Amino acid sequence: MTNLRVEIVGRSMRAALALALTALLAGAAQAHDFFLIPQSYLSQQSTIEVDATISAAFPALEIAVTPDRIAAIHALSPSPAARAEIIGSTEKTLRLRLSDAGRGVSVLVLRTVARDVDYAEDRIDPIMAEYEVAPDVLAAVNALPRPRTLRVRSTRVAKTHVCVGDCNDRTAAVRVIGGNLEFVAATARDDVSYRLLLDGNPMPHYPVAVVHSDGTRRPEKTDEAGQVALITNDRGVLMLFAAYMQAPPEASGRFDMKLTSLTLERR
Repeated sequence: MTNLRVEIVGRSMRAALALALTALLAGAAQAHDFFLIPQSYLSQQSTIEVDATISAAFPALEIAVTPDRIAAIHALSPSPAARAEIIGSTEKTLRLRLSDAGRGVSVLVLRTVARDVDYAEDRIDPIMAEYEVAPDVLAAVNALPRPRTLRVRSTRVAKTHVCVGDCNDRTAAVRVIGGNLEFVAATARDDVSYRLLLDGNPMPHYPVAVVHSDGTRRPEKTDEAGQVALITNDRGVLMLFAAYMQAPPEASGRFDMKLTSLTLERR
């Protein structure tokens, strides 16, 4: 089990940042993704700083997630001594540090606390357009009494791949956190194929997005094994994104919403 350590600092900014984040998530009319951006995707140093942000313009940094919104932080690495910590925050980012990472690919993972959010009628259709979900869930949303209020319980997971020295040891990239929606490498041999998992189980024929650093957002679908393959032109800094929603068992309940991202650089 990889060592895990969380250090929370910079709490003096929490109230202001929480207010900004609440306004952002409740009133967004375009995609606001939660993702991680490393200082360097390929470093000769075993310590790398990483920014966590919510942004409508990947890979630009826009709004920080406050430390109290973080449920867990994980460091997966060829080195069992690797650890991750929160070292500060600004208006745009929550700053993380990955330390003592081993040579090869390490994975930094950030998961938010589950949060209840209510979306008013004028926000629902844009959200459904941005976060493509299963047809039966979309039908359940459309069946809500008008004017609708979409009540969700939202959890976000962000991952990033960073390399120390080289990217030859990719064993950490295939490791599963579990318990949430997440991307993992389909194989330790290359950086082409990725699996989308929900609670550790593959999600076949499921919509995902491949996002380029110029803002291009290409829709894809996983295959029967829950895998999506990058294409030759998928180079530079990239993000894989997926959204999952499940309708509540009763009309008065909340929809379960899980959002996940994986950032990496393909040279």
